[in-house]
Amino acid sequence: MNIFLVEDERWALAELRELFKRYEPTHHVYAYENGDDALAATETIHPHLVVSDITMPGMNGLELIKNLRQKDKYINCMILSVHDQFDYARQGLKLGIVDYLLKPIKKDDLYETVDKAIASIEIETIEKQAREQWSINQMLLTPSMSEEDSSSIQKLDYFVVCLLAENWNSKSAWKGSSFSNDELKKYVSQEIVPLEEVYCVDLDAQRKLILMPLSNVMDYHMAEANVQCLYRILKNEMTIHVCYARKKINENIKEVYMFLTKQLETHMLFGHSSFIKPDTLLEIDEDLTEAWMKIRIIESHIQKGEILKVREVIETLATIIDEQEITQRQLKLFVTNMYYALAFKLQQQKGTGGDLEINMENIDKIDELVRFSDLTEWLIEIVTDLAKSYTPQVVAPKQLIPRVIDWVHQQYQENLFFQDFANEYYVSLSYLSREFKAQTGDTFSDYLMRYRIDKAKEFFDQGIEKTGQVGQMVGYEDTKHFSSVFKRITGVTPTEYKKLRG
Repeated sequence: MNIFLVEDERWALAELRELFKRYEPTHHVYAYENGDDALAATETIHPHLVVSDITMPGMNGLELIKNLRQKDKYINCMILSVHDQFDYARQGLKLGIVDYLLKPIKKDDLYETVDKAIASIEIETIEKQAREQWSINQMLLTPSMSEEDSSSIQKLDYFVVCLLAENWNSKSAWKGSSFSNDELKKYVSQEIVPLEEVYCVDLDAQRKLILMPLSNVMDYHMAEANVQCLYRILKNEMTIHVCYARKKINENIKEVYMFLTKQLETHMLFGHSSFIKPDTLLEIDEDLTEAWMKIRIIESHIQKGEILKVREVIETLATIIDEQEITQRQLKLFVTNMYYALAFKLQQQKGTGGDLEINMENIDKIDELVRFSDLTEWLIEIVTDLAKSYTPQVVAPKQLIPRVIDWVHQQYQENLFFQDFANEYYVSLSYLSREFKAQTGDTFSDYLMRYRIDKAKEFFDQGIEKTGQVGQMVGYEDTKHFSSVFKRITGVTPTEYKKLRG
């Protein structure tokens, strides 16, 4: 916080300055030789605690305190004086001072009084911010508010920023970030605006809303530049989507919030960070002709039961989409159309009619994905499931591989024996093994092992710390054997992986 020392005697001010070095660098200490200079400084620096002499040339201490309290009733003030007179104390108390100290001041008494004042200010600040954040949330969530319930925020001019970390439903989002709300506020305000006047509200695990008052000191263009600077810093650490707008005097904050939400829904990119200006227009959909050519190739491979080739084409497809830098809205539309197109062709091949059904919950999975590697694996999963749905009941051994993969994905935590699967479908184990290796590039045991370890990494990432517990969850009863397999696949032990993840 900012501490002002105001004393007209230079030697006394120098002594105070020396005593208050104890509070640096945790707090910022500013020294002024008169009340006029101290009051003028408040145009650019917001004081939290003011320690002032009473008798000074020009504006005296009591007049300074009166002016400060008119600016902000939350400014805490202490008086220093050689005058042991009740009238001074009475006037000070009427103005809301926190203490009245007589000169010469004992060092221990000064520190005790200042420590109490700082602790009190910290509590007041937390409570004030909690009240304002509650008020902001109410304004965003409540359909309408009466005039008396409306926060003062509603009546002021604000610069409003919405930050979306990674994706709408991503698991880690801000949880894995090194940025606190106070740090975000500092970047936006550049400490020109007092931090207690800037609000950073957590809307959910992925979104934050920052509100900063605009004035002659901080205008719209300066705030816009600060947000651009924050965006450049954040995108070095995470995939971040930033949009902003101005809330004018008496404009409803909820309308601004809804505008920003719409901006994100319309313009945020998938897999890339996005900086969305208020005047950003709806872009023309990207030309995905090359991507659609890959869909036709995928259809051909599915018909032939060539799952490994499907994986390769989907990896190329994801690269094409990555290079196009399409919006998430465009990606959802593309995946939906891709799913319908493949399902329609496979349904025709199978000779069945009827309406196509698509599970939109599958498409909404995109809102959880962050990287294109995640998108690739998810596309392989839904295309494999689709192929399995339209595979004829009587199938050749080479067309059983999607079922083998699905069997592994569904029951990886059980004791799986490839022979059991071969017996169930009355095929030769050696023939099925050769076909599996040809289509996936792995032996059955290697594929099962890699899939189990990938699931184990997911469980560790979700916060499950016990190695033995995770081992059992992915099909390994022996902890030592699980640790050995984990290191063989990943290059590190489970303990080392958890430390790296942390």
